[in-house]
Amino acid sequence: MSSNSNPPSSSVKHANTAPTHPDFQLPWTQAILTDPETKIYMPTSWQSNQVNNRFIAETLSSPTALKAHIFLRRPCAEPTSLSKTEDVYLLSIGPGLDGAAGRAHGGFNSLILDHITGTCAHREGGGTDPPPATAYLNVQYKAPVGTPAVLMARAWAERVEGRKVFVRGLLEDGEGGVYASAEALFVTPREGVNGVKL
Repeated sequence: MSSNSNPPSSSVKHANTAPTHPDFQLPWTQAILTDPETKIYMPTSWQSNQVNNRFIAETLSSPTALKAHIFLRRPCAEPTSLSKTEDVYLLSIGPGLDGAAGRAHGGFNSLILDHITGTCAHREGGGTDPPPATAYLNVQYKAPVGTPAVLMARAWAERVEGRKVFVRGLLEDGEGGVYASAEALFVTPREGVNGVKL
């Protein structure tokens, strides 16, 4: 399976044309966005008949919840990375995602980790349509996410076995702090008699 499948070149923006949302002007975000090995993917690159991510793009996106987000791909230094490539999601969040006042809902952490590990599994699984489905997602919470915040979620595949893609992910503060970690299994569906079957 291809580990280098990319969206069409028209949907790729290289680091020198990085989005300029004010929340992404922090030194650590700028270091990522201006790295020449970083490839930035605009949201339209994720659209297909089976993948549209409207929950994130429409339901969660607002000036007080998911204020800004950027997908990118870069080399992965994790020793267990299969393709030495990781998918990264930079996001700026506000109090509209709070569970307790000033703290993001824990379910949001799981949602973002499912989203980034699924993005990675889709790429590592060959970019199939329909995309792979989550078979399991084990999340370990390390620290609460205070709001507002700028976060980085990243994921890398550890192995592919037929239709199964095993992925690890982290939700971080961008400066070494980890909020949550995940290990996940995604399965590329096969066409069955009564629709898609895992």
